[in-house]
Amino acid sequence: RGSVSVASAAVELAIKVVGDLKKRKVLVIGAGETGSLAARHLKSAEPGSIWIANRSLERAESLAREVVGKAMTLDLIPAALREVDVVVTATSAPSPLITKRMVQEVLRQRRGSLVFVDIAIPRDVEPEIHDLEGAFVYGMEALDRIVKENLGKRAREVPKVEQIVEEVNRTSVPSGPNVQSTW
Repeated sequence: RGSVSVASAAVELAIKVVGDLKKRKVLVIGAGETGSLAARHLKSAEPGSIWIANRSLERAESLAREVVGKAMTLDLIPAALREVDVVVTATSAPSPLITKRMVQEVLRQRRGSLVFVDIAIPRDVEPEIHDLEGAFVYGMEALDRIVKENLGKRAREVPKVEQIVEEVNRTSVPSGPNVQSTW
């Protein structure tokens, strides 16, 4: 338990922000290694639907098949933003794909908030979007906090695990001169 990868932490953060994903539509932008990992973690959270946007439609379709989602190219992002609740971005684009102007227009045309979890470096989402009412942007800083918290939780469990292993070894492994190992 406790996410320690950026992709799994992104999903954990999305769940903390919006709650159960079962009735939520999620858009993953980027079908590379990190985007694919995020999509797989999202699939295990069982969202209402997963949409995959990528520069290459073929790559988006391949990942969409794997996570039982819907594929699209990057030019369809504005239309998708009108429909989805959570957006996880993980591209290697040199500049933001999602701009404040784009989101302002989208927010006028939809009900409900829009949550962005930007795990791209450099950012895919302009940070100023967080200033818009109904839009929430979380970047690597928020994910880093989750990973550090989870690593701390794991570290605190180590003594308990060591004690369990020691107890099992003490009670289940016979010892003495007449004991033959079956290993």
